[in-house]
Amino acid sequence: MRFVLFLVAGILGAMTASSQGTYVPLGEQDNHLIDRYRIIYNKILPHLHANFKPYNRKMVAAFADSLANANINRNQVFRYNLRQLRIRNSDWSTDTFRSRRKLFNIFYTDPSHLYSVKTEDFLLKVNPIFEYRIGFEKDAERHYFKNTRGLELRASISDKLSLYTYLTENQTRPYAYVQSRINQREAVPGEGFFKDFKQNGVDYFTARGYIAFNVLEHIDIQFGHGKHFIGNGHRSLMLSDHGNNMPFLKLNTRIWNLRYTNLFTQMTQQYDRGPDRLLDKKYGAFHHLNLAVTDWLDVGLFEGVIFARNNGYELQYLNPIIFYRSVEQELGSPDNAMVGLDFEVRALNHLSLYGQLVFDEFNFSHIRACNTWTSLAYPISMDDSSSTWYGLICTPTLMQKATIPTTISHWHIL
Repeated sequence: MRFVLFLVAGILGAMTASSQGTYVPLGEQDNHLIDRYRIIYNKILPHLHANFKPYNRKMVAAFADSLANANINRNQVFRYNLRQLRIRNSDWSTDTFRSRRKLFNIFYTDPSHLYSVKTEDFLLKVNPIFEYRIGFEKDAERHYFKNTRGLELRASISDKLSLYTYLTENQTRPYAYVQSRINQREAVPGEGFFKDFKQNGVDYFTARGYIAFNVLEHIDIQFGHGKHFIGNGHRSLMLSDHGNNMPFLKLNTRIWNLRYTNLFTQMTQQYDRGPDRLLDKKYGAFHHLNLAVTDWLDVGLFEGVIFARNNGYELQYLNPIIFYRSVEQELGSPDNAMVGLDFEVRALNHLSLYGQLVFDEFNFSHIRACNTWTSLAYPISMDDSSSTWYGLICTPTLMQKATIPTTISHWHIL
């Protein structure tokens, strides 16, 4: 009940606050450009908290506009990439981008969107999604393919409420190593329910979406179905986007050099083929505090708990400011509590050094005995602003991590 009341209160609060807009989907090319520009131009651009993704489009637009107005050297590749970044996030840009090739004066009036509407109190952008890939693998009997069709839509109403939805129907015959993992785990990486498709293929439906609004000038709320990522780089020990989309409620507080994020989630057991039935669930609650210490150093603190209940969400974990381990102990220590920290150092305008340290059910005696439950990651990402090859930006990355299988898990098996 408290969960529902909190959501209703947020919606009512949105009536008097302006929306922060939608978010850049994880996996889109904009994420790489943003991360690259953050490293190269960190001293002259507004700070973006990058260790809890996805990025907010309003902040990305301000970031890109600042870069466009900065006094820096620009080559043709840079100008093209920056213009595309600004066009794709033009909802909040200070400039207007009009298409030179409109279709029937109805479609592609905005260069990046099939259909768009922008009035004083309404914004709508709609894009079809078509993707077809085909590939071949040495010694494989059949070729690889992926066939995706769908729709993406984002909108804003009266600059108060933003919404986003993404729907696709997919058929794919994956590469042999992916198919081997599907057979082993009986799950499609990053997806939920699936069906067999012809021979060695899978068929699945992808759906994600959310609403977003502000309750105060510095606090916004997101409620929907999707993925999140805590940390930097391609992998995370805290929370990764490798799993299926899940229901969530997220609170973002941004003030001064701080960003504090609360994320409450529900996770569903992977699809087990057989008769229809209600799948088991477990829940997660995560807090992350990031401090921009300087224009080149970010430090974050993390805590989370994974738990299962037969009667729904544990209300005590809805507290947005608390030490979860203390709550978990008061409940009898039935759950999996974690704490951790992360950092990112941006140096020499070309280098990003970042890492994570997570204590999962920390036990000092196990550490001394080299039988630890501690998870550790220390990746290094190098970004060279001059490394272009036929217009392609090259970003070599070195990464090393060590972890245990029970991180982000719970005794209640899903």
